[in-house]
Amino acid sequence: MDKRQDTALRAIKAISFDLDDTLWECYPAIERADQALMAFLHERCDVMKTQLTRESFYDLRASFIRRHPHLLGDVSLLRRGLLVELLQACDDHHTLAEEAYAFFYHARSQVDLYPDALPVLTALKEGYALAALTNGNADLGIIGIDHLFAEAHFATLDCPAKPEPDMFHRTCDALGIAPNELMHVGDNPETDVMGARNAGAVTVWINRTGMDWPDALEPADADITTLDELPAIVRQWGAYV
Repeated sequence: MDKRQDTALRAIKAISFDLDDTLWECYPAIERADQALMAFLHERCDVMKTQLTRESFYDLRASFIRRHPHLLGDVSLLRRGLLVELLQACDDHHTLAEEAYAFFYHARSQVDLYPDALPVLTALKEGYALAALTNGNADLGIIGIDHLFAEAHFATLDCPAKPEPDMFHRTCDALGIAPNELMHVGDNPETDVMGARNAGAVTVWINRTGMDWPDALEPADADITTLDELPAIVRQWGAYV
């Protein structure tokens, strides 16, 4: 439902999308990738066969994050560092860590798109430049949707994670548009909606799970429960260009 209070339309020229839990459900993909990674490590290093369990892996990950909290801003660096530490007892552990990361990265990108994602992205691409903005690191090429996006930005130590404005502003700069000509769609009230609003963009909250909006936050410009509702929202903010 459109939450706008004003009647003046902004001419939307581009639409950016969060990825995890907006275009696909994140947790099952990560869980499958972690399980596949552990099987890979059991196969490649005898020490891992006896020492690496699901519980020990998650305990080490939690400990690593506590000791290196800044790496939460770059999940690829975090995962690489975690693997180097995990595999210290294995032969040539740095090389194995890179191979393990490559294996995990490919597995992590085996996602199941929500049924509404591909049709809506394909339709909107006909009239708008699309961008992918994520604090994660899924590979759009492996997923098979990279051709739909004119821009893709991932959180790194040089490009701070949402809700910081960097990704939104880099997208606008690359596309040659003003921030208020960008519409951002995402599932997270803070990182997506507040981040996009503070960057000057139009905000759409996709609420697939029926959660309540946080009382402390100003509502999004519009909210939807599926991407099928998005084209109508886009049309309310300006005609196709």
